[in-house]
This record gives sequence, structure tokens and C-alpha cells, in this order.
Amino acid sequence: MRNKRDIYCDYQFWEAFYDMEDQVLHDRSRRKRWDAFNDFLSSNNIYFNVSKEKIDEESKGGQNLSEISKARGGAGIKFLDVAFPQIETMSDVDNNLLNAIFLTVLDDSECKRLSLRFGIIIFNLSMIFSAEHVYKDNGISFYRANGQNWSFLKALNREHPGLNCCNSLIITDRYLLYDQNENAIETNLKPILEAFLPQTIDNGIFCTICIFAEYKAECCCPIEDKLKKLELLIKALRPNLKFKLNIFHSWLHDRSILTNNVILTSGAGFDVIGENEVALKFTTTSLCFPFLYNQSDSSIYLDWISNVLKIKRKSNNYNIDYWGEEEKKNHLLDYYDAPTQFKTKRGPMSGPISFVAGRVAVVNYNSRFVAGTFRKGEPGSNDMIIQQQNGFKQEVRSIREGESISDGDLVEYKLCRELQGNRKIYYAEDVHIKR
Repeated sequence: MRNKRDIYCDYQFWEAFYDMEDQVLHDRSRRKRWDAFNDFLSSNNIYFNVSKEKIDEESKGGQNLSEISKARGGAGIKFLDVAFPQIETMSDVDNNLLNAIFLTVLDDSECKRLSLRFGIIIFNLSMIFSAEHVYKDNGISFYRANGQNWSFLKALNREHPGLNCCNSLIITDRYLLYDQNENAIETNLKPILEAFLPQTIDNGIFCTICIFAEYKAECCCPIEDKLKKLELLIKALRPNLKFKLNIFHSWLHDRSILTNNVILTSGAGFDVIGENEVALKFTTTSLCFPFLYNQSDSSIYLDWISNVLKIKRKSNNYNIDYWGEEEKKNHLLDYYDAPTQFKTKRGPMSGPISFVAGRVAVVNYNSRFVAGTFRKGEPGSNDMIIQQQNGFKQEVRSIREGESISDGDLVEYKLCRELQGNRKIYYAEDVHIKR
């Protein structure tokens, strides 16, 4: 499973960010945010829009890049140059880009416009310092006397990035489907969805929504009725939003809401508000932007993703342990449900290490490009390629960013292999249309 964010960075932004380090030294507030964002840059994958040869190693940006690269052993830094993705060409299959953060020199209005169009965070330099809320926990406490309710979420959408800057939404609440919680949907889930759902997403991109909750026939009315009610609620709140909804049968007790960029947790669950928007019970909430919030370990967010991924993988019986869309698609979960890649610190090898059945299996680094026919996997199955040379089948591990591939297309790909015990397993990386 992945454990980092992908950052697509205009190198002009990078240079400007490190050039201003001296300027913020004597401004405590700005310095704190500069340091927090520097930690974010140092800890995640970075893709630059220039070639490595264009880096001025004597500039502050070049010096910091060199330091970060050395600290990582060169891992997680790539120079894409002409292959750098264009935001406006993003499509529904680009899970890597739909979970990325873009750093640019565009003006504020253009950053906000593109963020809302695609549900991704886009920052320019000034936004690093104005987005105070991404560096702290925005949660509050609910109790009768303070009169707080879910309306506090609305205020966060007046900032950039807002809570509704997303393209995927995950809700875990074991008892959400129980009939006794019908009122909770109106008084709690409705205002929460109102705050978190994007208005619409462009380029035919669907907002993927997954709900993990227990379904017991003796406690719940027919699942079809539950689905219909939730679909109608979402359509009423967002008439222009294209979405795909799944419900997964789950016993996860603790409650959370996750998007591409935010995690919200509530100690007493989400059914805390009763009639007249008055709190029924005491609870504390936590609401933060993982990876950016420098006081919070992003492992909480990753642990939640890991938990729901386990359930999603095991849910293979349509209309028995999952419902809604038969294809279990979710931009957020599909992004993180990929093997982590590491670079060795010992030698010249530059390929990944895979964890297979509890053992480390080193990938063959003498991979080569071959041609084949792409075969789209059935729901729950991986995509495959039939190699042109010999008819052998290889599992698809990665598709080149920006590529839209259909069943039967002739493709080119990097043929790789790894050792699983004494067996050599071949698979396909960097799959793209053969030109």
C-alpha cells in the first residue's frame, strides 16, 4: 500500500519557495507555515516539470533539492519535463493525478477554479501562507451548552482548499444503515454531505462514494431502499454531480469520514445532533488535512485506508456483501491500494522492492519494453496483457500517467519479473498505447 502523496511541482514554484526562506525568518507565523510545508515537500513524492539537467545546483532551490535527494537516497524524485501532466486533461482513470497535489505559479483564481473542477489541491506560493487551516486540527467539541452543530463545516469551505475539494468520499459508521438511525441521516449525514461533496467534477470524472456499515436484515429495511434513499439525498444536494455509490458490509465500529485530502473523526459517531440542531451527547471531533498538518501523524489516515481496503478486497459477492455499483471503483482507495516502492540504500540498483507473501522479493532490474494486447479485467480482477511475441499473459501493475486504454488496444509496456520463493513472476509496468 502506498504511504505518500504525489506532488507535481512547477520548478519555478520550488525555486521561489526556497528563495523566500530568509524573508520569513523573523515572522513567526509565516516561518511556522514555511517549515510545515517544507516538511511536506521533504516527505512525499515529487515530480518536476523540468529535466534534471536544467537544475541550477548553486541556487537555493537546487541546494535544497540536492539535500532532500541525498536524505532519501534519491528515491521519490522524478523529472518529467515534456511528460509533466496537464491538469485540464485529467480523466476518470487517472487515480494518481486525482489524489495528487499540484504546486504552480498560476494566480489565486485559476488555482481555485481548477481545484473545484477536479477535486484536487492546487497551491501557489501565496496560498502556502494563507491556508492556515491545513496546518492545524479544525475539530470542535459538541455538547448542549455550546450550541455547536455540523454547520461549523460550512465555514471551512470559504477557505482554500475547502472540504469539498475532493473527488472521493468514504464514510465508515457501523450503525448508519440501522432503521433506528433514520433520523440521523437527515440531521447529521445530510449537513455532512452538504459540506464535503463537490458541486460537480469535469471531464466525465465521477465522484466515487463508499459507505462501510453493517447490514443486518433484522435491524435494517431492504438494502435497495437504503441505497435509493442515499442516492436521492445526494442528487438533491448535488444535482449536477456525477457519482458512483457503493455500500460495503462492515463491522468497523469507530466512525470516520475520509476524502482525498481530509479526515474527520468523531468519538461518539456522527449521530450526535438531534432535532432543532441541538447536540444529543458530548463528543470531540478531529478534522485535519493529513500530510500537511505537521502536528499530526498521517499514519491515522493511512490506517483508516488500510482498514477499509481490507474490507473492500474481501467483498467479492455482489448484492451479498456489497451493493450499488458492481465495479468497486474509488479514486482514493484505488490510489493507495498499490505496492509501496523503495530504492535501496546499498548499491546502484534503482528498482523497487516488493513484499510478497511476507517475503521480500527483489524485482529484476533488466526489464525491457515489449508489445501486447490489453485486456480489461472483470470486476474484482486485475487487467492483463497478452504478449504479442508468445501469447503469454502478464498482470498489469501500472499504467503510464495520462494514458486512456481500452480493452483490445495494442500497447507497449515494460516487462518485469520478481521472485516469489523459487518462482519467477512476470508482470507489466508503465503500460501505454503503442505508437
